[in-house]
Parts: sequence; structure tokens; C-alpha cells
Amino acid sequence: MTDRSSEDPINPGHLPLAAWCLFDFANSAFTTIVITFVFATYFATGIATDADVGAAQWSLAMAISGVFIAILSPVFGAIADQTGRRKPWLLWVSIICVAATSLLWFAEPTPGDVPWALTFAIIATIGFEMGMIFYNAMMPDVSRPGTMGRVSGSAWG
Repeated sequence: MTDRSSEDPINPGHLPLAAWCLFDFANSAFTTIVITFVFATYFATGIATDADVGAAQWSLAMAISGVFIAILSPVFGAIADQTGRRKPWLLWVSIICVAATSLLWFAEPTPGDVPWALTFAIIATIGFEMGMIFYNAMMPDVSRPGTMGRVSGSAWG
């Protein structure tokens, strides 16, 4: 049996840090592909009746998701801080985000798909942002007090 009494209880080791960084790398695609460039453009120019209307509809959907995020964030932050059970919550909100994002695949370039495409974009965005709450709450678990900035920067790229 190995004596671990001399190990630094604040230093979690390389594997949790690597996993934390890889999660950040992997989820960066969501905001780039869905929210900002690819799907947002496809929605505005392909699904909506015209590009200006589509851009306005997309902006409204992101504003609606922002309101929900603003309301839910303190609640989910309290859950992350009080329960300490961050990974199960991160898993569930990630599943919600992935499921809603996957359903966007079926959005066809027809105005009839506008309502449900926006609904799933809103759900996916809320799921993503709720996941970021639990992800960010894990920072103290993967770094030392004096290295949080460096650890966060290395995950970001």
C-alpha cells in the first residue's frame, strides 16, 4: 500500500487537469458552430423567410435564452457550490445540450421549421451555459489557489 500522507491535497494531478482542459477544448465548437457562425447563418439565410428576418429571429432566440440563463444561473451556481456534485449535473446539462443540438440537424430550409429550430437552439444554448457553471465550478478541483489563471488560460488555448 502506498503512503499518500505526504501528497499535496490541493494538487489534483495531471489526469483531472487534462480532462478539464479537454472538456473546454471540446465544448468550444458549440459556440463557434451553432451560436455564432454555421447554424446561425444557415438559419438566417436558409430556414427563415429572408436573411434580415432570420437574423432578427435568431437574435430574439438568443435573447430569450439569455433571460433563462440569467434566471437559472444563480440557482445552478448554488447547487454547484452547496452540493459539490458537479460532474453529474454537468453530464445531465451536457446531454440536454447535445440532444437539442442534434435535433438541429433535421432543420430544413423551409419557414415551417423556424419555430422548432429556434426552440431547440434556445434549449441547447441554455444547456450549454448551465454546463459552463458546473465546469467552471470545478476550477478549484483542478488547480492550486495560485495557479487558477494559468490553468484556465491553458484550457482556453
